[in-house]
Amino acid sequence: MAQADAAAAGAAAPPAATFRAQAVGLVKTDGAGGANPVLNVLRGMCLRYESFERLEYGFAAPLQSGTSSVSLRLFRHKPPKSSSSNPFAQPPPTMWTLVHESTPMRGPVYAALPATVREVAEANIYARDAVPFVEAMGARMDYAVQKNGNYYICQHQGLEIQVVVYSVAALARGGRQAANLTGKHWMLEATADAAPERQVEVARLLGSFAERLLPHVELKKPL
Repeated sequence: MAQADAAAAGAAAPPAATFRAQAVGLVKTDGAGGANPVLNVLRGMCLRYESFERLEYGFAAPLQSGTSSVSLRLFRHKPPKSSSSNPFAQPPPTMWTLVHESTPMRGPVYAALPATVREVAEANIYARDAVPFVEAMGARMDYAVQKNGNYYICQHQGLEIQVVVYSVAALARGGRQAANLTGKHWMLEATADAAPERQVEVARLLGSFAERLLPHVELKKPL
């Protein structure tokens, strides 16, 4: 069955590698989950924003040498609404995104930057369930969570920055929410893609963007 699922899950395009700068922070809510002023700041800065709901699975995948492994993340995007009137029709394939991120770039220049820089490769997969497909490649699932929140596209000094503000809930087997992991806080992630020759410049621009969100949230390098 895993082989059949793997064959049915077709990658839309070869993985595209780039570099990505990232900074993260915690956003406090009012106890009832009410809005923090940072959301109003983001709305005023962004070109567009929308709500999002996403399942995320983390995997450890062995390298061919068998002596080490890499980390993979698999995202399931919210399935499109079916337009079929047939209640017995198969649901349309869901789009998943498989992402590999390198360890943070290291060295004196990177250590002084306000954001972490990683090399990233990702590919889309269209399947009803891509988890068995990834497991069939030898990957071992480490975690499963659901993220709910808002997604913003912002412009800062000519740079496009993606900002997501979300809560996180752990998922039990079968996809049921088991526990809220963020409590009375939301996570905020700010990321920007960069060509190899612009890694340092983009990380610095992301740092100056983070200053515009003070004092509502302080963004730092992720661990």
